[in-house]
Amino acid sequence: FSYFMNPLNIDGHQDAPLKAKKIWCSDNKEQAWTEWMTQNKLPDNAGDCQNPVDTNKKLATGLGFDSTPVLLFDNGETWSGKITPEKIRELLNR
Repeated sequence: FSYFMNPLNIDGHQDAPLKAKKIWCSDNKEQAWTEWMTQNKLPDNAGDCQNPVDTNKKLATGLGFDSTPVLLFDNGETWSGKITPEKIRELLNR
């Protein structure tokens, strides 16, 4: 399983790219992501390390991915937006 942050610049989320960069620039990215998702807590850094956030965003935009999340499955199927655990299991079993 891989996760690529694709922060959208939409109303109410203008700071999403900086948040993604702060997570990426953390010494422990997994912990930083978990704390952000579960506690709304971001790492205390400037988010200015070398990171792929802007490159990932450019790639996602070029591929037409304009929502979050977007799930890509090994069989080529994609899913955009909110999804239930049951639907994920269904797609994984295809």
